[in-house]
Amino acid sequence: MNQALVNKVSQDTDKILSFCQLLKVALQDKFIKHDLTDSEFAHMINLLTVINHRATEVNFEVKDYIRDYNRKMHIYQPEQIQKIIDKKV
Repeated sequence: MNQALVNKVSQDTDKILSFCQLLKVALQDKFIKHDLTDSEFAHMINLLTVINHRATEVNFEVKDYIRDYNRKMHIYQPEQIQKIIDKKV
């Protein structure tokens, strides 16, 4: 059960990171074609960076929580995982 949850979070995080990378490439193309101003481009890149970091943090914290659970908790607490995800997203 725990490993399935970690795998699901990892898969979702990978999808988010891939989508961010695709958006970044599309933004760079629009910027090169002068469809975006410098400030618009910078703002959008900053937003993508924040999304990227948050997704990575959620992935890390869920894996860390499960690792701690496996080591010492002996009680499965899915509400704790949901709190971590809600806090970061």
